[in-house]
Amino acid sequence: MAIKDMYTALAEKLDKDYAKLGEESSEVYKRNYIPLPGDFNIIEKEALEDYEKEAGSLAEELASRGLRFDAIITRTKSISLSKSITIKEPEKLSEEELMLLFGNSRSDKYLMYVLAHLDKVVVVDAENADFSASMLAIAPGILNIAVITSAKGGHKAEVLELLMSVGKKAQLGLLNVGSVAKGSSATVTAIHDESENCTVLSFASNVSAGSSSFVLNSAYLGGSIVHARNMISANGFGDYAGLNDMGLCTVRQQMDILNYITNGAEGTKTEVHSKAVAQGDSKCIMKGFAKIEKGAKNSTSYIYQRGISIDRSSYIEALPDMSIDESMVKATHSSAVAPIDENSLFYIMSRGLDYDASARLLLFSFLGDIVSRLESNYARIIAVSLIEKKLAGAAQHHIPEINAGMTPVFSKAEGIEEHYKYNR
Repeated sequence: MAIKDMYTALAEKLDKDYAKLGEESSEVYKRNYIPLPGDFNIIEKEALEDYEKEAGSLAEELASRGLRFDAIITRTKSISLSKSITIKEPEKLSEEELMLLFGNSRSDKYLMYVLAHLDKVVVVDAENADFSASMLAIAPGILNIAVITSAKGGHKAEVLELLMSVGKKAQLGLLNVGSVAKGSSATVTAIHDESENCTVLSFASNVSAGSSSFVLNSAYLGGSIVHARNMISANGFGDYAGLNDMGLCTVRQQMDILNYITNGAEGTKTEVHSKAVAQGDSKCIMKGFAKIEKGAKNSTSYIYQRGISIDRSSYIEALPDMSIDESMVKATHSSAVAPIDENSLFYIMSRGLDYDASARLLLFSFLGDIVSRLESNYARIIAVSLIEKKLAGAAQHHIPEINAGMTPVFSKAEGIEEHYKYNR
């Protein structure tokens, strides 16, 4: 069967099955999920054409502000400025790339939808040398993309994604897939800055091969509803897999984020670090699930979740869980949700700041733990700019301010080594 026919058959099958499934397929979380609006594709063709022009204008404005990207993706227009980045139509993928995308296709209803309606696939390849790339994706009404980040030959791939949207109604779907060969590493940082009327569908998975590392960093700052499902595994001896994410919810935003990590081989290490801030009738559900399979001896797994709910109308729920089938391991989770600390506020205000400025400073420092885990200074600068603007009360869908001389520095929260169970 030709690749085009193979993709078409898979997409058609997923599209039919997608409609039959319920909102939440996981038995563990059926009581803890945020429902999504249906009928993503109901946007007039004329409106989509106007939105495409809007997306082009936004890309030009970002360039005028000093932001530079190695690739720019919209629904109908895409450009790559790097030989290591290839933008493909789904029908033109290799069989290996197709299998990477569809390997976990039935793990979530909305992943099935994204794969069935893919617009573009971006392939980033660090096969012959270390490689760092940045890309901009703008949803002109609707955009569904997949990004395959491949690292081989002991090399390192580092990818930054800035995700935005335009239009009165929008939907952006993103699937990140890491393919990391033995002794290689890949880090993907996705910064979501979609408009306030955008539904965000975000997914991630990876394939590893021993003594490798894959890290996904996510900053969920935009969108009206965020549905994120990140399923990362360490399946080769000595592999590392890490998930770091933050959610900043304001003005009735809703975020449903699941991070699922698996230790599938001996001597592996997995960890999740999640933080969320909610205010103004918003809601965030942080789900963290760790699985240690039988035979994964001498492995470690850690889930760390923290949330600050600023007012009575906002809500954060932290749901850590573990399933451990091997005894010779280190595994634990730690979660806490609380209001903003009044004693800390009082201390900062005693230094001359008013209440609002003190609260912003505290929240900025709280989220700074996740920012500190971003390896790229360019990513840190963009994240810091967007967080500052959102905490200051600006509308969503901000334009980042770039200060090339800026180097944000924050302290990191505890890892499993500092947890009270293992720091003796």
